[in-house]
Amino acid sequence: MKQTTFSKPRSLVDQIKHDLCGAIEKGDLLPGQQLKEVELQKWFGVSRAPIREALRLLQGDGLIIMDDYKKRCVRRITKKDIEEIFPVMACLEGLAAGCAASKITTEQIGKLNEINLKMVAAHKEEKYKLCTRLNYEFHSLIIKVVDNHAMNRAMRSLTKGSIWLWITNCYYERDNSTLLSISEHNSIITALRERNTKKADQEARNHINQAYQRSLQFAIFDNEGDYVLPILSKDKEVIK
Repeated sequence: MKQTTFSKPRSLVDQIKHDLCGAIEKGDLLPGQQLKEVELQKWFGVSRAPIREALRLLQGDGLIIMDDYKKRCVRRITKKDIEEIFPVMACLEGLAAGCAASKITTEQIGKLNEINLKMVAAHKEEKYKLCTRLNYEFHSLIIKVVDNHAMNRAMRSLTKGSIWLWITNCYYERDNSTLLSISEHNSIITALRERNTKKADQEARNHINQAYQRSLQFAIFDNEGDYVLPILSKDKEVIK
């Protein structure tokens, strides 16, 4: 019998977490909405234990928060969050790419190029959430090349939660933004292939800063500074 590789089935907790994450991304669960364990039990038809564990994991990922009254709610994304996080991300991404330039292998460069080509294909098929995941994979590989645990922890703490929601809902559905990101990825790959530390650093920083500026062009915030999902923008008083 020919050997076949199967993916491991998700545990019940993983499946609940996956479904809740998807509901948050799609706007079925709204920013600020309270997540009540009793209601989620009815939704999933399971006991309270896996619900609590899934919520705990999502809280660790930054997608939900515990408010002052010990209630778990979907995290709001604020303009202040974005303005504070992106400049730090740009510095870390630049540092990572610069460090990677002297360590990256030809095989790893090929993998980065392969990921970028997959982004091109996903964009053509209008699979924008796949573009988001491939973008994350691209940048994660560069961090992996550096093999610096402190840098990895810092980047993970920045990119999980609010940034994931921000990019998923605001950025990659804009055709021009996706194509520009792909082009900037190619510039990073070129610098890495040339083993040019300074150029790799600068190209990565430029990419994050440009992505930030492009994102703000399409972002919608309410009068309290909270990011408004595009599907809700018609129902709220918003500012650009």
